[in-house]
Amino acid sequence: MQMATLRICAVALAGALAAAPTLALTQQIALRATPGSLVGVVSDTTGTPIDADVWLGGNKRRMTTGPDGRFRFENVTPGKHTIAARRVGFYPRTATIAVPDSGVIVLMQLIPLPNQLPTVVTSAVRGGLSGMIGDASFHVLKDATIEVVAANRRATSDSAGEFFIDLKPGKHMVRVSRPGFAGRFVSVTVPRDSGRRMQVWLTPSTRDISTQDSYAAMSLESRIMRRNPVYSALLTREDMERLGQSSLQQLSATLAVQRVDDRCMVTMPAFTDPFTDMARVGETAPGMMPVWALDAADLEFLEVYVGKASRNTQRSIARGPVRASSMAPASCPTIIAWLRK
Repeated sequence: MQMATLRICAVALAGALAAAPTLALTQQIALRATPGSLVGVVSDTTGTPIDADVWLGGNKRRMTTGPDGRFRFENVTPGKHTIAARRVGFYPRTATIAVPDSGVIVLMQLIPLPNQLPTVVTSAVRGGLSGMIGDASFHVLKDATIEVVAANRRATSDSAGEFFIDLKPGKHMVRVSRPGFAGRFVSVTVPRDSGRRMQVWLTPSTRDISTQDSYAAMSLESRIMRRNPVYSALLTREDMERLGQSSLQQLSATLAVQRVDDRCMVTMPAFTDPFTDMARVGETAPGMMPVWALDAADLEFLEVYVGKASRNTQRSIARGPVRASSMAPASCPTIIAWLRK
């Protein structure tokens, strides 16, 4: 049996657990690892333990921590394992852990999401996209910029916080921004016979991430302009609610018309900012998560892209497989998920 007193940091491994001296997390917690076990604590950025859902990859074992943030998995085979932790109001986190015969201790830190009010999207008799922009105190915001990615459409909110964009029917991603506030990305599906109205509430922020948001928007525009509708699919929040599938892994498999197994990864383009501040031992690539570690409820917008089918495997995302043989396991599709904030 092995005993260790460890400083909570982003992610740490037993046997090499000295916390980086630059991390200002000082709470001490005693943890005990036994052979074949993977144990640990989930904390917030202040080092305070929090309750969270924790998954262990492979067979996707799951448990919920208590208020002390502790979790424990027994009978873990030695080798590399992926572990994920999630809680509402925080960015999800994954790490790849090397589990020795003696067991391992893992300390995971979750970064809070901006505390923003949910966006409301409703039907409108008038076609196009209209809406109102306000702040977290329900005051209207003038001069907020509303731009539709890849549609060359934009507007500025007036003194009543209102705006209107003559937008064609289809699936769109809308970026809302204003100096001094955290920007928002909102997905919307505009039908052919009516319009959509959205209410967006922006949270004051002293941190300027407009450059990162602009880069994410430009990358999305490039993908949309180049995409082949036969081998790609876009889903807005409204589409996902209509489909009613709770698992992102299942949703991705349905759209890609192929198997999406546990090794497939998801890219989150508006997710990288919190990960530029400190190095994390064992962390997966910034903005990357295993497909099984996210639910459809976590998403605002989803992009799925597959490679072109071979001559003897005719396949279309829009129409489904022509023959059952096209459902044979294939390489992972490209899955890009925009988190709800």
